[in-house]
Amino acid sequence: MIRVLCVDDNPHDLALIRDALKKESERFIIVPVTDRVDFEKAMGEGKFDVVLSDFNILGYEGLEIVRKVKERFPDIPVIVVTSKGSEEIAVAALKQGADDYVTKTPGHITQLPHTIRQVLESNTARQKLKQREKNLQTILDNISDGILVVDQKGTILYANPAALEMFGNPEGGLVGKSFGYPMNPGSSVDIELPLRPGGTGTTEMCVTNCVWENKDCYIVVLHDITEHKKAEKELTGAKEYLIHLFNVIPILVYTLDPKTFALTWVSPNITRILGYSAEEILQPNRRWWEAHIHPEDKDKVPLSKSEIRKKGHLTYEYRLQKKNGNYIWIRDEVTVIYNDQGNIVEIVGVCFDITQEQQLKEEQQKLEEQLRQAQRLESIGRLASSVAHDFNNILSVILGYGEIIHQMLHPSDPLKEKVEQIIKAAERATDLTRQLLAFSRKQVFQLEVVNLNEIVENMEKMLRRLIEEHIELEFSLAEDLPYVKVDPAQIEQVIMNLVVNARDAMPTGGKLTIETREATLNENDVRDRQGVMPGKYVVLAVTDTGCGMDKEVLPYIFEPFFTTKEKGKGTGLGLSTVYGIVKQSGGDIRVHSKPGKGSRFEVYIPVTNEQPKEIVEGVRQGESLGKGEKILVVEDEAELRELMEQILSSLGYKVILASNGKEALSKVNKLRLKPDLLITDVIMPVMNGRQLVEHLKRKYPDLKVIYISGYSDDITAQMGVLESEASFIQKPFNIKDIAEKVWKVLHEKGNRKLQ
Repeated sequence: MIRVLCVDDNPHDLALIRDALKKESERFIIVPVTDRVDFEKAMGEGKFDVVLSDFNILGYEGLEIVRKVKERFPDIPVIVVTSKGSEEIAVAALKQGADDYVTKTPGHITQLPHTIRQVLESNTARQKLKQREKNLQTILDNISDGILVVDQKGTILYANPAALEMFGNPEGGLVGKSFGYPMNPGSSVDIELPLRPGGTGTTEMCVTNCVWENKDCYIVVLHDITEHKKAEKELTGAKEYLIHLFNVIPILVYTLDPKTFALTWVSPNITRILGYSAEEILQPNRRWWEAHIHPEDKDKVPLSKSEIRKKGHLTYEYRLQKKNGNYIWIRDEVTVIYNDQGNIVEIVGVCFDITQEQQLKEEQQKLEEQLRQAQRLESIGRLASSVAHDFNNILSVILGYGEIIHQMLHPSDPLKEKVEQIIKAAERATDLTRQLLAFSRKQVFQLEVVNLNEIVENMEKMLRRLIEEHIELEFSLAEDLPYVKVDPAQIEQVIMNLVVNARDAMPTGGKLTIETREATLNENDVRDRQGVMPGKYVVLAVTDTGCGMDKEVLPYIFEPFFTTKEKGKGTGLGLSTVYGIVKQSGGDIRVHSKPGKGSRFEVYIPVTNEQPKEIVEGVRQGESLGKGEKILVVEDEAELRELMEQILSSLGYKVILASNGKEALSKVNKLRLKPDLLITDVIMPVMNGRQLVEHLKRKYPDLKVIYISGYSDDITAQMGVLESEASFIQKPFNIKDIAEKVWKVLHEKGNRKLQ
């Protein structure tokens, strides 16, 4: 329905208008206003869509009604309907705000319905346009981009608030001022705006052709990208820092496609770590990573997609091959990345180079194994040492009395040969106990400063007889070899055992080489060698071309009674003896061997700065008999005591016996005895040998002493023997040992220091 407010105080005209509208349509509802009261009331209610009014009506002059309606309701159209039709009145009405003009003549009044509809349609279109313009203005006023309209001369014709702010809100605005930047329609360039609040800023400028107030102009859109550029710069810096970071840290990062598990990205430090470029690794249709895992480690890496998806995070360690063929140890931590919906979007792997850590772990395991082996050998050594002591006392009696009986028998006596067999068996048993003590490093060494080459050269003839003719023996001895401080007899034992071991490894012949050289071991060389110190060493190497040994055998070769030889062809004490002597000499022994490739044993002996001393000549034939010198023998074992008396008496010495230190002191005091020599056991009840010597030295400072013991050097050291200048006889001994030692001690000015 269309509500028509009809302002007219002439009933005839009002009826004319009503008839014209009713005749056209029932949609028109006419609200007549015939006086000022009705007019003001209608103005207050405002319930109408269009107003029809005449001139000079209701006491208002001219077009006052039109003005009042437009002031109150500017969007409601007003049509002037008058009988005073003239062009002058029509123009005046339109200027006053009327939307159209119709005369009340019969010919024109019939057009009133059409005029009303036309005015309403025009008004609706006009309102929409005004709203659109208002909305557009709101957008222009609130948009963050600056909008300028610039004519072709560069003069600014329009600027929105954002543009004003970008230019620093200059006094007087921007309109009428020169833009100052070159404009190229269709282009987009970055410009700097120096007057931007807070300093200069970067703006993206887009230029488009337009028509403004019937003139060809440009629309300039200014988009502030200062923060974007800043973020872009920060991102570039972050990327550069990340690249720098990847170049200095040993961490490799990669990503996998969650569906195919193919590599999609690797960090740029891949070349530094593995030698491969990213392009080589990311080639399509290649399972590069899987192909470069060490064959022995493939089962450590869970390549199952379901397992990775199920657990979400996995850590595993394996070896990865570099481009040069070497392997490095990798700790690979794989993490599955999910989105908000719980779907897998990516798989990220972070690899840490743990090669050094793995090497340290392996070294630690090696040291632990060495410690376990050392503890095992130490336990066996303690057992061997205690057993050897008891055997030594027994063997001393067997050897001593065997030799005495042998000397007493006539050469043709049939028992003489049987006694010789007893002596030989006792000597073999003596060798076994000495080997046990050597393995357990419990022997008492007679140390001398020597040149190792001299020991090897002196053994050459014996060694050539020891090996068989089908084995070639070669020597390669370094010149100007520094001195070492060792027991020559023990080193001879080492050489002989190694040569025998090499000979047995070449039953069908081969080559055996003995070498000497000087070597310097640094911290790295001894890191995994327990008890070995850095420094200068003389190296004795024995190399054969025999059957060699595998890695399963090598850890056990120095254990006593371990042998790979057939039953009856070896005691299993040869290499254990070598090991014990070398370790007790402060050295080290290293073995290199492979099945079918032979073996190489390298003995390292520390260099000494000491110089060789003049050696006292041994006992010459006919000089072993004494001349009545008094010898005090102190031994708690009765059998040994009696044996010592028989041996020494037969050699021409006067013997005084005592079963312990207290008895010895008593005899010295009661008999006013001044012995020329004291022979005393080290370990005895009541008073040990060291304490006895201290008591007697107070009375006889120049008293000469020989210690005897079946105990190993750790016990004799505890008793204080090894810290003194003394001579020592290790049980078991024979008559020759006693004769030579007694003669030497009685005829030399000082005794050598023992170890």
